[in-house]
Amino acid sequence: FSFIFKIDISNGGSSRDLYYHWDYIKALNENLKIILENNHHVNNTYPQHFPLHHIIISRFNYLIIDQKNYLNFFFIFSLFLPVIFYFCLDNRFPEIDYKKKVFISSLVYFLPNYQASSIWGNSHITSLFFFLGSLYFLINLKKNDKDKKVNLNIFFLVFFMACAAYTRQYYVIFFPYLFISIL
Repeated sequence: FSFIFKIDISNGGSSRDLYYHWDYIKALNENLKIILENNHHVNNTYPQHFPLHHIIISRFNYLIIDQKNYLNFFFIFSLFLPVIFYFCLDNRFPEIDYKKKVFISSLVYFLPNYQASSIWGNSHITSLFFFLGSLYFLINLKKNDKDKKVNLNIFFLVFFMACAAYTRQYYVIFFPYLFISIL
């Protein structure tokens, strides 16, 4: 309903973010080297957020042609976030009934921040995908605790958490916990 009528339940914050970030995405599509410029956020009024989300989106020309393409794609992409959350729940709690896990994971659809971010193409959804990916591999690592050799779970755990932190910088706070878990 909110997507069809373009209702911004964040009191205008998410829709303003879209227009603020859209110019940055288009500029990165034309020239990726602007990331290396000193103070490019001050000189060109680009956002100060870490640019991974913007870089990923800017590489798909179909999404850059029209803002509506981007919003439609991102909304459909966002619908899969609870699916990833379900896989994390299923991996961690295999003994819980299927219907309960589906119910818990579908509660994400009702969160106001999720709704605003998915409708307006916010980078928070991208970082949540990366964060859930790292949690999935953390769960795998803890399940295979008997196997002490270095495995791909550690690599993917750190990789996805680094991507989450490079998309939204506040995910960096989870790195100490992850490194303690790995050790």
